Amino acid sequence: GLAFTDAAKDVPLSPQSTVQQLGLVDGQVLAALVGRVRVHATRFAFAACQGDGSVVAWGSPFAGGDTSEVYDQLKEDVQEVASNLLAFAAVKADGGVLTWGHGSCGGQISEETQE
Repeated sequence: GLAFTDAAKDVPLSPQSTVQQLGLVDGQVLAALVGRVRVHATRFAFAACQGDGSVVAWGSPFAGGDTSEVYDQLKEDVQEVASNLLAFAAVKADGGVLTWGHGSCGGQISEETQE
């Protein structure tokens, strides 16, 4: 989407807004957020890292299709997702790591390791 940016805040704009309607003047910034979806897979599940920093997963629960244990943490600030045979790992903006999927394939890590 588009956002009008000033020092105080970003203001989302309607897709129908024109530069003229906004009254932009020299020195003001108009920013566009363009996100892309990156899909990763285990053997039996998929996880999509969306342009807004959230992750959704589907497929076999034992292979990472069930995110219920990390659901709240996957709503925002995910930078990257990686996968192996039966588990996923997500790197958050703060450097933390989340995992889900089959425990023997890395789907469960200790809280110490996550930080």
